Amino acid sequence: MSIEDEILNYLAAERFPDGAPKDLTNDYDLIDSGTIDSRLMVGLIVLLERQYSIQFGSNDIVPRNFRSINALAAFVRSQTGGQ
Repeated sequence: MSIEDEILNYLAAERFPDGAPKDLTNDYDLIDSGTIDSRLMVGLIVLLERQYSIQFGSNDIVPRNFRSINALAAFVRSQTGGQ
């Protein structure tokens, strides 16, 4: 399963238990849409740190990294050497 799929599945389960909207794509703006809140952000951080053995530093918890599924996946790849 790709990083993007893991993030999408997490968001769908936690934020949209009745089914994710069709426009929830990898480029969907998670912040401006109100999809992500502090609870989901913390959950994503915990999930990604455990799954990929990475650490989010205080400088990493910025809107740029949480803007979209693609942005989060890109951050994870940057921390894992592109894996």
